[in-house]
Amino acid sequence: MIIAVLGAQGTGKSSLIDSLKKLIPHNLVLTEAPATPQAVNLTLLMGLDLPWTPEQGKPGTASTRAQVDSRLRAELVQQARPFVVVYGQGAARTEAARQAIAHLTGQHGTTPAQKSMPWQWNCEKCSDGSCEHRMFTGLLKASAPNQPTQTDQ
Repeated sequence: MIIAVLGAQGTGKSSLIDSLKKLIPHNLVLTEAPATPQAVNLTLLMGLDLPWTPEQGKPGTASTRAQVDSRLRAELVQQARPFVVVYGQGAARTEAARQAIAHLTGQHGTTPAQKSMPWQWNCEKCSDGSCEHRMFTGLLKASAPNQPTQTDQ
């Protein structure tokens, strides 16, 4: 199985890959730049919740980071590639990514009792890109000013 780890500059993708290599089965391949995106089984997209810090020797700003993130999300949706947005700091970020990988591989827990339990996220830990898109789209619609309808005119 191939797992791509994508994210804009300063989102912690390299450190996440280093952490995950110690935790995931050896038959899984982690890559930052998949040669063929169609061969990827899961994409972990780094959320923008980490504070902006420029990577050494690489130019960029927080606004360019947001633009890159938007472009990556649009490409993933356009290509209909499965992806999970990973949030959290340090060990929490690694655990969120590990849970997404565990869901993909069917390794939901370490004990037989945990493995038989259905997998579920708590909303505050949800990393489903489609869910996130629906939530924010709904919030934007709810906060938009009321537009007159044809019956109001």
